[in-house]
Amino acid sequence: MNDLIRTIVVDDEARLRRGIIRQIDNLGETFKVVGSFATGKECLLALERNEVTIDLLITDVKMPEMDGLTLIKELKKKQPFHTIVISGFDDFNYLQTAIREGASDYLIKPINREDFQKQLKKIAADIDASKRMNHQLELLKRKAESSTYLKQVHQLHEMLNAEETDITFFDRTDTFPNGKYKLLYVKIDQILTKQQRLLNEEWSAFLFTINNIAEEMVQERNSSYDILTWKWNESNVSFWILLRELEGVTLGYLFATKLQENIKKYTPLSCSVAISDAMENVAMIASLKTELQLAMKDRLLYGDNQLFTSEYKEPINLEGNSNLFIQIKQNIDQLIFHLENWELTKIDFDLKTFLEKIEKLNTSYEIDQAVQLLAIRVMNVLLKYTGAEEWEHIHRVFELTEKSAARHEVRNGVSEWMKDVSNTLKTIKANQKTDPITIAKEWIDMNLDKSITIEKISKQVYMNPTYFCQYFKNETNVTIHDYVTQERMNLAKTLLLSNEWKVQQIAEKVGYQDVKHFGKLFKKHYGNTPSKFRLELNMMKQ
Repeated sequence: MNDLIRTIVVDDEARLRRGIIRQIDNLGETFKVVGSFATGKECLLALERNEVTIDLLITDVKMPEMDGLTLIKELKKKQPFHTIVISGFDDFNYLQTAIREGASDYLIKPINREDFQKQLKKIAADIDASKRMNHQLELLKRKAESSTYLKQVHQLHEMLNAEETDITFFDRTDTFPNGKYKLLYVKIDQILTKQQRLLNEEWSAFLFTINNIAEEMVQERNSSYDILTWKWNESNVSFWILLRELEGVTLGYLFATKLQENIKKYTPLSCSVAISDAMENVAMIASLKTELQLAMKDRLLYGDNQLFTSEYKEPINLEGNSNLFIQIKQNIDQLIFHLENWELTKIDFDLKTFLEKIEKLNTSYEIDQAVQLLAIRVMNVLLKYTGAEEWEHIHRVFELTEKSAARHEVRNGVSEWMKDVSNTLKTIKANQKTDPITIAKEWIDMNLDKSITIEKISKQVYMNPTYFCQYFKNETNVTIHDYVTQERMNLAKTLLLSNEWKVQQIAEKVGYQDVKHFGKLFKKHYGNTPSKFRLELNMMKQ
């Protein structure tokens, strides 16, 4: 793609702003500066007023009126773009937040000209890759008219990127065969290190090879059976694979390990794979996305070429202090037992014992591993009752052991962290006074006319969406989607007894904006379209 990269520069220091623009101009016809502003507020207003689209935002972190982080967040609501943030040495926390908000890179003042040039070239390649991918997606949209597979891939891409998937969307996945599915998130390891060691041509060639390996494995499986495997790219270094599981075969694990073997065999690169729990409807993939992306971050803990599942691994065994570590693990087991049985008053004593024991460890490395083990075990309990956002708890503990210089800081940090965990569980317990199934059904019945999503239902009962779906089916022998649909059809049938509302109005009253889709579902349940059903009722009354 040869389009110029439309760039905005925002910094309250005019001299620095001009210097950045000069360096951008020195790169030739790659970038085009379409705006330069002294404050984030000024930039936001100008872009909104002129409806300008951008590819790259270069912004200072600390500015008057509106800081860089707020600017990034507000602009991200309106359009996608890449970001380079500029900061002083004392703004490390700002930089961490900026990266979580999606910043591609950062610069520390004073700006090194050579480093800046390298960053611009790298980001130009990333933007070009994104544009190519978007271009490919546009091609996929056009080809989807004649290809079931491409239609499904496009549908999966849309569902994965949706913030919430209305439960009516489950009805539109009928082109996918019945069965259980697993979602795989694949990402190349040590991207920056490997890219720096290779020539651009070599790097591009290896990325092409990895993509081909994955495509060939998908095609091979789809030629052996019906279409049971789908692949689509997230970026040039990461992609998603959806697999339909076969009875009695751990296909997700087998496919992932074979993919890793092939990549290491034919390239000098490696990849890690995060594998979801099984789901019964592919529309559930949106609720799994964040969990898998966050699991991938734990390559920092475990290294490259890893497979991550819903159950975290325990950290590596430590040499020395073996008896003490056995005691610490037993202590953690006791704490987890009390967590799982909601005996929250006993956790304080368990934690006090844990902190006393880690004081006896010899090195900060051993303390770090003990704290990580506690965090991982606790998070596996939390994730049964909460959404993916709670995964940030565990990374907070990892950061704690990295940043704390003294043992008392670790002790205080772990105590505060466990207090947060305990408060989270107390809130959940307080809101679970009634059976979760009863709460869910009552909430559904009160909201049949509104958008209903798995995420919204699971929040009412303080459960992880995936876990709640499994729990609901185990308890009722009905999927949550089938229950919602049946309740909507029952209400529609009741409303049709009256001639007060048109069919379109009734469809909206039971949560369907598409009257044709509503009619199709109604006929499936009652053997007649809504109009014919009402006509027969009126004839019976005469």
